[in-house]
Amino acid sequence: MDLFDRGETEANPIKRAVRYYTALAARMAWSAGMSYSHLDDAGAAEFDRIASVDNLWGFCLITAGWFLVSKVPVVGTAVNLYLAYEGLKEVWDRIERTKDAFTKWYPAVHDAKNREELEVASQYFAEGFAVGGIALIEFVVTHAVAKKVMPALLQKFQVPKWFRSLYERAKGKRVVKRLAAETAPQQRKLGILATAERVGSSLPFALRAEGAKQLGSEFPTTTLLLGTAGVLGFSGLLWWASRFEGKKS
Repeated sequence: MDLFDRGETEANPIKRAVRYYTALAARMAWSAGMSYSHLDDAGAAEFDRIASVDNLWGFCLITAGWFLVSKVPVVGTAVNLYLAYEGLKEVWDRIERTKDAFTKWYPAVHDAKNREELEVASQYFAEGFAVGGIALIEFVVTHAVAKKVMPALLQKFQVPKWFRSLYERAKGKRVVKRLAAETAPQQRKLGILATAERVGSSLPFALRAEGAKQLGSEFPTTTLLLGTAGVLGFSGLLWWASRFEGKKS
């Protein structure tokens, strides 16, 4: 499936709207599913409590319809005719009233043209989920009207296999990130120890070099050299005197 299809090449307005709508719902699902990897433990627990692959896909189908009807009327009018399910408007009205939670996610996921932009949108979804989006999702997937609408939508637009795989991959990615965060302090400690060991192994050479510099700066070399010369000269005199006395005897 082309996640970024806008149906520009489709002449039939209804078919174009359907292509536009299904691609937007798929982008929403991609970013919503991948947002799991950005959640903290509390957020992930709440996500698991209310969301599943099926109802998250259904949530995105319903939300994509609301967005196009309210924000992209050129396409939304045809989508509204296509999604003429009883009670859907009531759910859309609730989304409209609570849209602030995902105010950054909606335009980002709609305008996304590549996977990198979808990844940014997934972070916006995670942020929105933490500041009130959870209540909206819970309403959509548990409300009596939504429950009536959801089966019809899921029958017409079945959950794609790629979304099931992505959802599981996002969960695995979050586990890896959590383990990395938990082991980071230990890794830093090991890195410090390894650095200290490398420094320790080269310390004698460093000390010799630095020691020579320190001796040169801390001791008067002229005096030291003169003193050394004096000692050597005096020793030479003693040696010469002893040799002279030996010859006399």
